[in-house]
Order: sequence, then structure tokens, then C-alpha cells
Amino acid sequence: MSEIYINHLKENIKGYHLLNDSVLNETNWGVITKMTMEKTLPEKRTVEYMTKTSKISSTINLSSYRLTNSCDSVKDLVKEIDENRSPSGDMMYFVLLKKEDKLQYRYQFFIIPHSLAMFQAKNYKWNPTFGKSGKYKGIQNGWKGDFDGDSDAQMKISFGTTYQLWYCFRASELTDYKVCEFIVEKPARTLTYGDIWSLSKQSLT
Repeated sequence: MSEIYINHLKENIKGYHLLNDSVLNETNWGVITKMTMEKTLPEKRTVEYMTKTSKISSTINLSSYRLTNSCDSVKDLVKEIDENRSPSGDMMYFVLLKKEDKLQYRYQFFIIPHSLAMFQAKNYKWNPTFGKSGKYKGIQNGWKGDFDGDSDAQMKISFGTTYQLWYCFRASELTDYKVCEFIVEKPARTLTYGDIWSLSKQSLT
């Protein structure tokens, strides 16, 4: 990713925090990514991407779509993930990892291609998961896939969250896809919309 894009991205995130005193969520990350794309990419160039967020930790957990009832067997879920619901091989995940403390926000930005083997369900060894206590003890409550290769990657499907699909990766396995890391200091106070309006009038006079 170009230095121009990265600089505009940092500026947009810093601008966000002039108005908001909370760490970026996935919705606002999507807005900022679109805003930065429109500002920096040539008009004729298009990029297929999905925006995702996760916490800064040793594991990156990315939520995906819900599989509804296509999970009766391993064959069904692999077909649903790899064929029926799979985006194009050119699709990229724009992932923002985040951490907040008392004085600052820390962000790490990754661009991860969907074409990686760890996004393909056929490359996992799948096993059912079962409830461990209460009235659902011993009843299947999802699926877990362990990557069949030199990786600790996992896929998980939880029936309790309406068949939500999760990708779970070791952060150390994705360092090649990290674009940048930066810190935003928390301002003494956030601006209001009225403040922005007043500043805009001053800049026009």
C-alpha cells in the first residue's frame, strides 16, 4: 500500500478521535477505509475488500458471515464456505487491530489476501464441538476446524450465534501482511459538531 494511502489513513483516524473518545469499531473502520480509498486511489482502479477489526493480542479473531443451516456435515460446510459463499480470489481483508489504554489508542493495519490457504475450509480437519454443561451437555453446538498443515490457524462455527463463522489466526503468522502500526494520543477533550461548524466558518473567511 502506498505511503500516500497510509498517511491519509492515519490522518482520518486522528480526525475521528478529535470527535470520538472510543476506540474504532468495525462500522467506523469501514467508513474510514472507504473515505481513504476515495481520496487516494485512481478513479479507474477498484479494490475488492472487506473491513474487519480485532483486538491486538497473540490471536487475530475475524468474524465472517452466518452459515444458517448449511452445517449438517463437513461436506456441506466446506462446499458452502469454499464454493457457495466464497468471495473472489482477489478479495483482500483490511484488518485493523486495536488496543486502548488510559492515554492513547494503538492500531495495527493489515492487508490479508483471501487467496491464502488458511481461508479455505477444505484445508482444515473438521470436528464437531459439544456442550460441556447444563441441558446442552453432550449436544453438538458447532464445528471446529484445525488447519491441516504448518499453521495454528482455526475455523470455528457456533450454532449458538446462528452459525457464525470465525477465522482464528496466530498474529505471528501474519506479520508479512502488516502495513503499518501507529499510536494516536488521546486529546484533552473531544470536539463537538458545533465546534466543527465554527472552525469551518473561520476557514472560509
